[in-house]
Amino acid sequence: MDTNNKFEETIKKAELSAATKFDLEKLSAAGEHFLDMTWREDGDDIIFCYDRSGLFPFDEVGKEDFVTVMNLLILAAKFEEDAKRYRFSMSPENVFFHPCGSIYVQSRDIRSDNADSFPEQYKALCGWALSGKYSYSDYLEGGEDLYAKHELTERLQNIRTVEELVQFLEEYRTEYLDRQKKEMISVSRLRHRILRIAFPIVAAWAVAASVYGGKQYFDTLPYMQAVNRAGNAYIENNYGELIEALQELSVEELDVDQKYILALAYLQSESLSEEQRQNAAKNVSVKSDERYLDYWIYIGRLDAKQAEETAMSLMDDELLLYAYLLDKELTQADDGLSGEEKQQSLKEIQSGIDEITKNYGLEESATVPQ
Repeated sequence: MDTNNKFEETIKKAELSAATKFDLEKLSAAGEHFLDMTWREDGDDIIFCYDRSGLFPFDEVGKEDFVTVMNLLILAAKFEEDAKRYRFSMSPENVFFHPCGSIYVQSRDIRSDNADSFPEQYKALCGWALSGKYSYSDYLEGGEDLYAKHELTERLQNIRTVEELVQFLEEYRTEYLDRQKKEMISVSRLRHRILRIAFPIVAAWAVAASVYGGKQYFDTLPYMQAVNRAGNAYIENNYGELIEALQELSVEELDVDQKYILALAYLQSESLSEEQRQNAAKNVSVKSDERYLDYWIYIGRLDAKQAEETAMSLMDDELLLYAYLLDKELTQADDGLSGEEKQQSLKEIQSGIDEITKNYGLEESATVPQ
């Protein structure tokens, strides 16, 4: 059953190595690389309930850009240590991700043997993700010959360890980014030559065009340059460059894809723990309510008042509390306010903070919404 990002899986007790309630609780608390899970007994069955909120199944990773895919595959190597304590499949149907850079395993069991199948599973996942030609099971069960049937996966054929796989992925990612940069330079040079030839024509058109039409053209050019620059920065995971590229564009001027990469960049720049960042990122995607994207952009741009209004429209008190805390910090540091104005503003902000913390039992010291 899959309802509201909650997925239930029913397994016979006899099929599980986790034989005791202690074992089942151990599965529930498996750690940061696994989906949050609760369980309950139903006769001879155990029903596991997994929280997939804000995440995507790994079998949809092909919709992401190539660098994101490579980054996620590199992150998946961290499951090697978990595989020493738990038994799980690295099948794309059992792996979930968020494009901001987090990856999780869903179903797991207690390890009851010393067999180490993780390197083969990890290699099969890489082969499937990089080729798109054969299934994960094909690579896992089809032997080394399958890897030789695709130009990219051929380089995986003789790799045996997780460390070697990670090294290959990192080197290929670097090669890809270098090619992208060279292609961008070539396109830039071609664009320069075209503009040099076309400039007299454009200039003549600009003189002949109406004032409105000319203004519209020259207003659009900086916008396109900013968007292209941001797109290139996103490919390279350069969030600082991305933020700088779009800083002159208002939230209203951005489409949902641009809002997504900018909100993601600001979220990455916040001083948060990895767990806090992952919790906040659950509502940051192109499929989420755009107001969540707007919120994190306002937070990143230190526009606390707009962030507060957005949180109120979402009726999300944890987001509102975070915005109030930012507002409080900015107000305390604002030397442009008189002592009386600052005191009054801080009083109003604190009133909002107190109301939330009292009604919902939240702590003012909280640093990010859960």
